[in-house]
Amino acid sequence: MAMEGPSCGPGNVNVRLNATQAANFTDGNSTSFFPCIESNASTGDYDYSANYDWDYYFYNVYLPKVKSWVFPVPHEWVLIAAYFVVFLLALFGNTLVCYAVLRNQQMRTVTNYYILNLSVADILVSVVCLPVTVVFDTSETWFFGEVACKIIPYFQVVSMSVSVLTLCAIAVDRYFAICKPLMFKSTAKRAVTVICSIWVTSFMIPIPQIVVYGTEPPRFTSLFVYLTKCYEVDWFGTIQQKVYHVALVMIVYVIPLVLVTVAYLLVCRQLWARIPGSYESADTKSTAPNGSSSTKAAESQLKSRRKVAKMLIIVVIIFAVCYLPLHLLNIMRQFPVFENVTHSGRKSFHIPFLVAHWLAFANSAVNPIIYNFLSAKFRKEFQAAFNCCCCCVSARRRKRRRHRYQSSMNSSSVTNSRTYTEHINLSTIKTSNSLYNS
Repeated sequence: MAMEGPSCGPGNVNVRLNATQAANFTDGNSTSFFPCIESNASTGDYDYSANYDWDYYFYNVYLPKVKSWVFPVPHEWVLIAAYFVVFLLALFGNTLVCYAVLRNQQMRTVTNYYILNLSVADILVSVVCLPVTVVFDTSETWFFGEVACKIIPYFQVVSMSVSVLTLCAIAVDRYFAICKPLMFKSTAKRAVTVICSIWVTSFMIPIPQIVVYGTEPPRFTSLFVYLTKCYEVDWFGTIQQKVYHVALVMIVYVIPLVLVTVAYLLVCRQLWARIPGSYESADTKSTAPNGSSSTKAAESQLKSRRKVAKMLIIVVIIFAVCYLPLHLLNIMRQFPVFENVTHSGRKSFHIPFLVAHWLAFANSAVNPIIYNFLSAKFRKEFQAAFNCCCCCVSARRRKRRRHRYQSSMNSSSVTNSRTYTEHINLSTIKTSNSLYNS
């Protein structure tokens, strides 16, 4: 049945689309559904008017387009599975780190307090930010409301700031402990004070995001939540947004990494260059009465510090590599050079951010693996935690078996008692009958 074209007149449905939206959601055939076209030369937008043909457009053009954008495509399912693996590893591994540090008194060193703080930040980003981010990235729709739109990006920056500032604090602490031991004495109380300062600073850095972030439904319809965006609505495209994001990258990435790099270069020079005074010389070894024991203690301490330095340097390198793509994309999207990429299609714009977000979250899962392979103390505590879990499971199984055995024994004893009682009663009846008959 042929459909007659609608005529223009009062009561028509008016939809405002820009050129990109018209191309994306009408396949370049907008005139077949919106015959009354009015061009706005100043904005480049088009006003499409239609009356009874809007339902046809909505169900035959708009909804299929929305489904193609909202529902994950095959390569996104692979990334969703990768996100799920990262979530499990990060949650389980960082919980083990917290357990190892808090369980053993010997593990409560200044460096391990900072590592504990790093693990808490990784747990925060994994639980609060990762699930919401993967839903938003794959569906390109914000389903979680206005309040969550302000809170989730805020906590993502908070956790990132806590991580990088904690790495900075560890580097500075190692520098003073190894290069300037007499100038600055690191204590657990001072470490707790530094950790509290890190959290306060991290909560203050992204405050502007709470103010400017908000949700915005699609311009062409407000009937559904699909394709609702969560972004910096109040200052999108302004110079303030550009300045803030450039300053944010400098504060939470570039400057801390430069400071950490300088600190670890000085630490490595002290630990590997055999600087006089770092440990005893050959003459001191030969003249000292107990030179062999003191030399062994100094060598053992030197090897231990080298291992810790290697582990911490690898943690910093992994952090820098994992967060570099995300920071680059966030800087690029603030400038006009990125607009051609965002308008060229879903694959060119969407996949890089999916991969960059996955790398940032993967950093939270990698750290416990580094501790396990490069720290004998952490590896020992992890094994103890596994053994404890296995013992608990075995104890529960034995308790269940014992309970089932006791239950079966009790039921068996009750059955035997009941059988014995019935046998006694039957014998008594037979005896009384025989006496009566006689």
